Amino acid sequence: MASRKYAKIIEKMGFPVRYSDFKIQNVVASADVKFPIHLEKLEIDHISRKVDTSEIQFMPELFPGLVYRLKSPKMAFLIFVSGKIVITGAKSFK
Repeated sequence: MASRKYAKIIEKMGFPVRYSDFKIQNVVASADVKFPIHLEKLEIDHISRKVDTSEIQFMPELFPGLVYRLKSPKMAFLIFVSGKIVITGAKSFK
């Protein structure tokens, strides 16, 4: 739907638009859980469970959020102390 909207804008500017091999590369979503998330505790809890399906990365001196990577489906969750979460890497909405 978004690609059609932008295609119409480009056509109105006088440029021809043609679709070929169109596919979604990345779906990004964001959420706000409306409460603070204790990232250090989340990291410690995850490490103590030794969950094989994901990888957790938290280095507050380099990046203010915790990165939680899933292997299947291949996605990443960027989790912040503020309660905001960004989900990226999905190839579809399923």
